[in-house]
Formats: sequence, C-alpha cells, structure tokens
Amino acid sequence: MCGIVGVIGLPKDEILHRILLLLTLQQNRGQQGSGVYLVEFSSGQNPFHLNVPGLVNRLATTIEETLAHGWPEPVGDVGIGHVRYSTSGGDDVSCLQPQVADVDGSRIVFAFNGNIVSWKRRALALGLPPGITDTLFILELLKRSDPALPTIERIRTVFETLQGAFSTIIVWDERLYAVRDPACFRPLWLGQLNGGWVIASEDGALRHAQTTVIRPIEAGEILAIGVNGLEQSTTLHRRCEHNRCTMEVSYFSRPDSSTTSRTKSNGMIRYQHGRLVARAWKKSGRMAPIDCIVPMVASGLSAGIGVAQVLDIELRLAINRNPFVGRNFLEGRQTASQHISLKHSIDPFMVEGKRVAVVDDSLIRGRTARTTVAELRRFGAIEVHWIVATPPFRARCFYGLDTPFSQELLAHRDDETRDETALAADVAKAIGADSVFYLPFEDYYKSFSRSASCCFSCFSGEYPADNAPDEDDLIGQRCDISPLPLEC
Repeated sequence: MCGIVGVIGLPKDEILHRILLLLTLQQNRGQQGSGVYLVEFSSGQNPFHLNVPGLVNRLATTIEETLAHGWPEPVGDVGIGHVRYSTSGGDDVSCLQPQVADVDGSRIVFAFNGNIVSWKRRALALGLPPGITDTLFILELLKRSDPALPTIERIRTVFETLQGAFSTIIVWDERLYAVRDPACFRPLWLGQLNGGWVIASEDGALRHAQTTVIRPIEAGEILAIGVNGLEQSTTLHRRCEHNRCTMEVSYFSRPDSSTTSRTKSNGMIRYQHGRLVARAWKKSGRMAPIDCIVPMVASGLSAGIGVAQVLDIELRLAINRNPFVGRNFLEGRQTASQHISLKHSIDPFMVEGKRVAVVDDSLIRGRTARTTVAELRRFGAIEVHWIVATPPFRARCFYGLDTPFSQELLAHRDDETRDETALAADVAKAIGADSVFYLPFEDYYKSFSRSASCCFSCFSGEYPADNAPDEDDLIGQRCDISPLPLEC
C-alpha cells in the first residue's frame, strides 16, 4: 500500500510544491520513504530526482538543503511522487520510488501502488535476479516491450499480462500515464487544477489541495495526458470482477476519501460500522458493563462515535496520538512496544477506576492493542474491553497489505473447530484484554452497497479466482519484513 501523485500542465515552478503537498496529504499511505521526480521537456537540463527514507517533511527538508547549497530550484513540465509502504523489498533504500529506467533512448519513470501475484516464475524465466521486487519486474517488462508500438500500446501489452493490484503512474515520452488494474483493488483519481491535470491515490487528498475531482481512473484504464491536456484513453482487454479493497475503507485511506461509494466517505462508513458492531455486541449477550467508550485516535474515532451513540455511553478521548513520532526515527532504536507507547499516550484522569471499551478499526497483529491495554491498566482502568469495527482478520493479503506470515495474524484460522466466541477469547488473552468483540462478517459484508464489487479476502480467506495467488505466492513468504509495517 503506497501513495502516488502525478502532475502535468501546471506552471513549471508549481509542480514540485503541488507534489509535496499531495504526498503530505497521503502520508497515511506510507511512512517508510518518499520520492519525487521532475523533468522539463524542452530545456535539456537534467531532471530532478530524489528519494529519501522517512516522512515527506524529510524529503522537503532535503530539497531545501540542496537549494541552500546553490542548486537550482527544481522545475518541470511534469512530475510524479511516491510515499512508500513496503510489501516487498523491505526497507531497502534502493526500493524507494519513483524508479527510473532508460530504454530505447528515452526514460521511463515509474510510481507504483499495489502488489502483483503469480509473477515470480516469469521473473526467473527472464533471468532476473532472485529477490527482485514486483515494481522492478514491471519496469523490466516495459523495457523489453516492442519498441515499434506506440508508447500507450507498449504499456497496455505489459499490463495485460499482469494479475493482482496495480495503480500506477508513468512518465514516458513527454506524457503522464495513469494505469489501474481491471479489479480496481487500489484507488486512483483524476483531478484538475488551473488548467493542469493531477493524478492521486485519494480523492480526499485532491479536494483538500483545492483540486477539482473529475473522476476515478476506471477499471483497466490507461490514460495518457500531455502538457496540453488529456490525449488518449484505452482499456486493458483482460476483464475480471471488481474487487475494491475494503481495508482501504476501514483502515488505510483518509476518512474524507471515497473508496467504494460515490455517496459516502470512508469516515461515514466507519461510523456506520461502529453502530453495527455496537448493536451486535448488545445482541450477543456478551456485552460487559462499561463506564466509557475510548476510541483509538485517530483510527477508531469514527467507529467510536457510532458505538457510543448506539450504547448511549460517554465517549472519552483518553488515548492521544503524538503526530511527531515517525517510524523511521525509531527504527533500530526502540522496540515495537516502546514505539507505540511514544506514539500513543493515555490520559489517566479519564480512565482511572473505569471499565473501558476501546474501539478500533481493525485488529491484525495486536501490537498496538497489547501495548495499549497494558498502558490503560497501568493508569488505573479496572477493565479493558476491545471492540473491533471489522471482522476477524484471518488471512494474508496478496494485493498490497504487508501480511506475509499467516502466523502473525491474531485471528488466523489455525484451528478450524474454533468458533467466533472461542476466537475472541483467545485474542483477548493474547492482547491482555478482558474481552474482545468483532463486527460480524455478515454485517460488514452487507454494509457495502455493492458487496460483490469489493474484496473481503483478508476476512474470509477466499481469494478472487481471476486474481488468485499461485503456489510461489503462497509459499514464498518474505524474510525481509519491515520492523513496524502494520502496527494494529
């Protein structure tokens, strides 16, 4: 899961600022590194390309430092940017994007969000080195595509052969291209600003940056944009069912973005999930006496409001988030629990002597939950119950979430005889809570108005038949996992 941005047709001295702004507004999509690439077509000057580990503000600071040392201000006719959340390649700085490749006397610049399945054997057959990422694999295919074809057809012939999730921005032959997989796993949007064109992962980021949201990039679409405007749109021939990621709605995307609905934001749907899980908890007969509802900030806030309203129990913002703690500062210096303790702080005056129900959007590995429960007890909470506004996260994702080891997942189905109540009890024991309650899968499924067009694989363990992982995906679990990829 990454965030991507492409800008073309704005004044040359505005491109960099616009990219940095939109990357910052999509920082939720990746914190391991960020990068930017700008090129001015007519000047003959070298393009500006910089990838750095860390948050976007570190990228901006590095650019400011280069200017202070006398470098010319970066300008361009087109630019793309990327924030990284790794699903392959770990924390290797060389895996930061945008990635660049020279081919046939021109240059391909590539920013990718997603994860390809069923490609590793093809990579070996092409003689590519073991351990190559899917991003570099696609770049290699583009380099080897037929140079006699128009550029948009070269792109189409490559992406036609790929399975899995890909939302991609490419700069090639003085044009900006946007490509989206036929299943629509990952979001990608087209916007317009002052006569220029902007591509971004999230419509919420576009709106916040005063950019008019035009439309999503459609299923299987390849859109070509030149400096004078939209030029061409074509579609991949391969067809498959739409599988928009529901975890985009519940966890990854901004709450003001619209991932699966044209009429509801993700935040509205998370609020609805909070109301649904509260009703299910009451109906289950397992609801404990509670003094206050405490949402995880900011991930569980929308759902927490919904829970508090249905149960008519006081909502208390007793867990505060430190926005200045980034992952990269702590890598190699802190344990995961120390990192989470710095990232979240407890207000003891709100929880001392209270029976607390914490509401969060998801529960995957349990790192944040385990540390938070211990901290709440340390500050005087007499009971801690954990309410999850999604179903149990049971299965690995092959389409962009960093979940390479099944045994890391708290709700993994290692025992097929274990029912939902036993599962919740086991998870509660694992995180140290008095109880855990999940939103039932059927309620979650029905909450999406077009459920057949969404992906629920991480909850159901059933993968889309036309984008299913192959044997290499299933057994080829990475050994280079980032220290703190998915904290929940």
